[in-house]
Amino acid sequence: MEPRGMDETSWDVVEDLQFLLASDDQLHDELSYVCDLLCDSSDASPSPWDGHDESLSPLGANTRGGAATTTATEHAPKPKPKRIRAKVPTDQTSRARQQREMKELRLQVDRLKRQLVEVSYAQSQRDDASTWERAAHDENRHKNRSIQENDQLRAAVHEHTSLISEMTRVLRKKPRLTPQMDRTSEAWQSCRLAAHKALRVAAIHAIADKQLAMLQTKFIRAGVFDRPDDLIRARPLPQVNGSVIVEYVYHVTLAAPCHLVGDAVWNVFNGSAAAPGDCAGLVDGAVETYEFLDRTTLYRTFTKVRDEAASGRHAVNTAHSNALFKCYKQNDQVAIVWKSVLEDALMPHMTNGAVHDESGWAVVAPITESTCRLTLVLDIVADPVHEGRPSSVDDLVVSATTIIDKLSFMRPPDEHGTFPGAPVEPDALIDMSFAKRTFVERGMYLKLKLKHAINTVVRAHQATDA
Repeated sequence: MEPRGMDETSWDVVEDLQFLLASDDQLHDELSYVCDLLCDSSDASPSPWDGHDESLSPLGANTRGGAATTTATEHAPKPKPKRIRAKVPTDQTSRARQQREMKELRLQVDRLKRQLVEVSYAQSQRDDASTWERAAHDENRHKNRSIQENDQLRAAVHEHTSLISEMTRVLRKKPRLTPQMDRTSEAWQSCRLAAHKALRVAAIHAIADKQLAMLQTKFIRAGVFDRPDDLIRARPLPQVNGSVIVEYVYHVTLAAPCHLVGDAVWNVFNGSAAAPGDCAGLVDGAVETYEFLDRTTLYRTFTKVRDEAASGRHAVNTAHSNALFKCYKQNDQVAIVWKSVLEDALMPHMTNGAVHDESGWAVVAPITESTCRLTLVLDIVADPVHEGRPSSVDDLVVSATTIIDKLSFMRPPDEHGTFPGAPVEPDALIDMSFAKRTFVERGMYLKLKLKHAINTVVRAHQATDA
């Protein structure tokens, strides 16, 4: 006789079986827990029964009971001499064997997980995989790598709890260092450069490679990854820590070959491109240096000091905008990344001035032999609006919106196939602090140079084809 309710629909055991099985993460956590138990128990002292200590055995407890017990045991036969057991080597006990087996199992699990990641990556790179499928596999791989790094950091913190607690107590005495408490100890991950040349070079390359690894994720979040149509957008994004990030997005089609536009963009960042006439006066009084590591990597420093007549009334008299740039040529694309350096051991006076913070990613990809697409995403941490006092989130948002509107960063291009933008209004920079005005003027200068360099290449190519 069939149970009630089973005559119409049958129960698919295979479909529901997955809910009875633990996931891979659960199995790994349970295996780690068992291994930790065995390792902890191996350090414990041996059981009192192994040494046959009468003072700790139940029989020994009874012999200390009192006079009645002593009288009862006077007529008892003398115990036989204890048999001395030969000590078994520690590495041959059953507990040691269990530990070795557990360690071997953990190694096998790690090897299998690495093989699984390699197989998954190889599958995502097959020829018939779509662009979004490859991107999904890449994002999943980056996520797993971040989780693994997070687990390693947690394990390191657990091993050095006492040291970290003491260092936390000491470092919290300096408010300037508190934002770095939640970051890793390596200086380059905090965008700091050491004085030693070898360390500086290694840090610059490491920061640039990290920016390149973030490129695809940044384009996906900005909505320009594999996007067929053009997009020009700027918006302020308030953050949970009270700061505001201003995001600029340029995803435009250009009427020139990819390699010509890519070289033009890189020449703007490495300082070899000529400045247009409308850039005059934007960087007056500033000092800029170029440190080339190789043909595709450089470190730029920008410093501007307030006039002596006005410097005595304000706390911030110096503005710094230092950044590293690196160009990558992959297949038929040109990728350029840059990142601000927040501290430089060779410029200790940076800590006494205002420091600009921005991150940028640019990719020039071909569409046809004579056209290409430039995708540029720029994140700028909004600088304080007022002199001598902090700015609220509303102040930063209003200031960013005003700059976007007045400086015409988002105006469509005059001609199809050219870079967007328009002339700057002369009164756009009146009500700003010294540091913010300096950084905005420098941004305008680079943007106008970029527009001039790209449009020059486009018009030269159009004249050649005509």
